[in-house]
Amino acid sequence: MGSDDATPLDTLPAGPDLDAMVAESVMGEARPTHEHVHAHIQPIASPGGNWLCIPRFENGDVCEWVPLPFSTAISAAWRLVEKLEPLVSRFQTADGFVHLASAHWADHGECLYRESSAQDEEADLDPQPWSFHIHLGLLSDSPDIPTHWTHSRHFCARASTAPLAICLAALNASRPRS
Repeated sequence: MGSDDATPLDTLPAGPDLDAMVAESVMGEARPTHEHVHAHIQPIASPGGNWLCIPRFENGDVCEWVPLPFSTAISAAWRLVEKLEPLVSRFQTADGFVHLASAHWADHGECLYRESSAQDEEADLDPQPWSFHIHLGLLSDSPDIPTHWTHSRHFCARASTAPLAICLAALNASRPRS
């Protein structure tokens, strides 16, 4: 993964732990702690819609809050794109953009430059063909803009799947420089 600063986020695998980080850090909704007050058969969404209360009948109908599958389902990951896109550029020009790409062994832009190894050269498929880019333009005046975002910063990630690339870049964008 590439960005303005180095980060270990690119080592995170897709799954519920990453999804919980995305729900909290990117979507801004902490795991609900309240119990449901009525029995239900179908999952119930949290107020922000980023968590589902899954009834566990075998445990006395206890509610288990699980995050949406942001890192494994494109429909959930696209919620991140829809949240970020309006914030990226005030005038919705090419000055700022979000971009999803898939290309085996291609150049994914300078924010994701990586050296190819001999093993890479011999492989049939690129293990990380997907990339997601968040390039900041003239920022909107929304109070939702993270304070660490500045014009022309970029946050990018490569991954084996589109949802994972979106999640990793969005998580990177949600964290201030350390």
